[in-house]
Amino acid sequence: MKNIILTSLLVFALIAVSCSGDSEAENEAVLLGEFSIADSVASDSLFGPLSMVIFSQDTASTAPDTLSYISIGSDGSFAQTITFPKRAIYNFKILSGSNELVASQILLANNDTLNMSGSIPGLAQNIDLKSGEYEALDILNRVDNQYNRVVSLISRGAVADSLIGEELNKWANSYWEVYETYPGSFAADLAFLESVKILNIINKEKMFSRIEEELPKEFAIGSALNYGTEYVSNVRGLEGAVSYLDSLEQLTQIDRTKELISRVRISLLYDSAEVKRAKELTDVYEKQYANSEEARQWVKNIRYDLNYLAPGVRAPEFNFITMDGDTLSNESLNGRAFVLEITPLAAGEYQREYDRMIAIHEVYKNYGLEIITVPLDESEVTVEAFYETRGQHWPTAKLGTFDVQELIQEFNIQQVPTWLLVDQNGEVVKKYVRSEIKDIIQGLGTVFSNSNDAS
Repeated sequence: MKNIILTSLLVFALIAVSCSGDSEAENEAVLLGEFSIADSVASDSLFGPLSMVIFSQDTASTAPDTLSYISIGSDGSFAQTITFPKRAIYNFKILSGSNELVASQILLANNDTLNMSGSIPGLAQNIDLKSGEYEALDILNRVDNQYNRVVSLISRGAVADSLIGEELNKWANSYWEVYETYPGSFAADLAFLESVKILNIINKEKMFSRIEEELPKEFAIGSALNYGTEYVSNVRGLEGAVSYLDSLEQLTQIDRTKELISRVRISLLYDSAEVKRAKELTDVYEKQYANSEEARQWVKNIRYDLNYLAPGVRAPEFNFITMDGDTLSNESLNGRAFVLEITPLAAGEYQREYDRMIAIHEVYKNYGLEIITVPLDESEVTVEAFYETRGQHWPTAKLGTFDVQELIQEFNIQQVPTWLLVDQNGEVVKKYVRSEIKDIIQGLGTVFSNSNDAS
């Protein structure tokens, strides 16, 4: 199905920026279509009149919201102006009578003209769609594919360390070229996000500068939330970061963006041990978004962390039997700092971080740091296979010696991997989730700031 199926990367990113383009006011796009219909099909008594329906549907369990119904002529041609609330990915179906010929997705953007073509039979395999938006996405897709090959080479060690920074900078510039070549398109928004993401690795100052240049565009506000806030926090401190979030909130008119800014502000205070302020803002957020089930669930999770897993709070009680038969608990680790990592060992993200954890362990074990892994895998075979290929460097809880559901609830595990850093007094330093583990060195620096000599 040419030019209709998007890569998973693009679909994910398009969802992320779909609220950052056209406003919630009515938008329009023109859809032109021409299908060739084989004579053998047209003369078939079972071949019904052709039609197309374009609709949005939040989840599989919710009712579809029809945006446009198009009656396709007997010659296979049609022309229709479609109105829609915002530029985004929408679903469509093409029907022959009540029989479904095609079910796919279409990108709708304000003032775009789309040309759809194909032949019947076999429309599901040969349908094609062209537009200015799709042309830009094709270019971006090529850049993505080439960049991903380079990333694969880097991950395999095929690029010299001395050249990695230069290579990544080249691709940051390639994405930026797409951004500047196709202004106002989906592809431009996505290219901006990718350029910023790369610069966040190699040149944070340039990354922040590019974000600032593009504010108050909504997609730039999204990047400011994801990357700019952390940069400002490191440069200007907590209060500087809070002020920065306040300024971003003033720039947007989109309610969803304002809600996300509120969440980031609360999480920032939570991470900075400003628990009282975080709780106060959580109460405000809860009242403001009381009608949202998603918001209520987020409040439930953050409130649990604020009460039981916030910096300075006594770590939850645990007791494990290790694979070596030893018992590990809060009591047995009293006086020692430790990292409790909770994850399936089969999780790809944990496997990618394992070398980082080995390096951390090699350095900080000399200061007394313990690491304990609590695997959430279903089979001991998985655990044993993981260590057989990578080696076991610290204690691991034996499957079956702990209640997985109780553990998930006690430590409020919403994503994996999750790491909990606990100091020598048994108090939580910080909870790290997924990519946040890159910040653990800062936490360890705090824990061992008074340790002058390694043992």
